[in-house]
Amino acid sequence: MKNLVQSLKPAKQEESVKHYFANFFGIAQYDVDNKVDLYTGQVTFEFKFDENLNDIQTLAKCFAQTVYYVRNCKYGLKNETRPPSNSVCVVTKNFAAILPTETFKAYYTAENYDWLLPASNPCKKLIAALADDNALRGLCRFAQKQIGCARPALP
Repeated sequence: MKNLVQSLKPAKQEESVKHYFANFFGIAQYDVDNKVDLYTGQVTFEFKFDENLNDIQTLAKCFAQTVYYVRNCKYGLKNETRPPSNSVCVVTKNFAAILPTETFKAYYTAENYDWLLPASNPCKKLIAALADDNALRGLCRFAQKQIGCARPALP
């Protein structure tokens, strides 16, 4: 049986990372409405191709996208709402990181960020706030070339 790393190896772009990941976990039915990469109810995912999640700014930008997704679920796009998932997860070909959605409540409920921007280009103020957040600074990320966790490189 293949492991996840082997399953993601053929991925050549972000969409194929999502495809191989969903196939590996048997996620046949998933929601991509409201401009979310992948929503299952339990986890909201953001997929990237090969970003280095050991870089705190990159990690913060990726999680900022998930904060947009959670806000869109909670408050809706075009008046369509659904419950935010229990967790948010960023997955690349080489890294993965997951946190409880509750970790980001102070952010997705705040009005002092530019929520009119697309999730793919999140508010720089939000990215900076997340980069300074202890939850991200101390986050363990799973990397394909190691066992255990890696801490982000601090500037």
